[in-house]
Amino acid sequence: MTLIELALATAAALTGVPEQEIGCMATNIYHEARGESLEGQWLVGSVVMNRVVSNKFPGTPCDVVHEWRRPGLFGCQFSWYCDGRSDKMFDEVALLKAVIVSVASVALPASDLTHYHELSVNPTNWEELEPVGVVGGHLFYKQRASEGEG
Repeated sequence: MTLIELALATAAALTGVPEQEIGCMATNIYHEARGESLEGQWLVGSVVMNRVVSNKFPGTPCDVVHEWRRPGLFGCQFSWYCDGRSDKMFDEVALLKAVIVSVASVALPASDLTHYHELSVNPTNWEELEPVGVVGGHLFYKQRASEGEG
């Protein structure tokens, strides 16, 4: 058993979330935020977990990470998944860190965050989202409260 496999098994035992699902979260954190601080990585994982519990997104981390919203290149939710580049993970230390951060994201996700993007990107049609703040190279968002909500 490799150290990564041991970490995934331990993460699954600690959280009750299947290894495959922890693996999807860790892979997403690795590709989206491996160069970020632990806080930035935790927030990326938190977005996945907040989507899992929302009725607007799929119900498992793997389904959230692999979700496509429109056909074609960059039609997925997380750009690394559909950018046409290799998804091979070469940095085992960064991957191990991503597995550990996944545990924190599952156990105690940052509340309300459902979206983020790199600061270099300017997404369109995000009017229903409220910017929360910048951590590292990402701007994080939550859903705007609808009228009548308190």
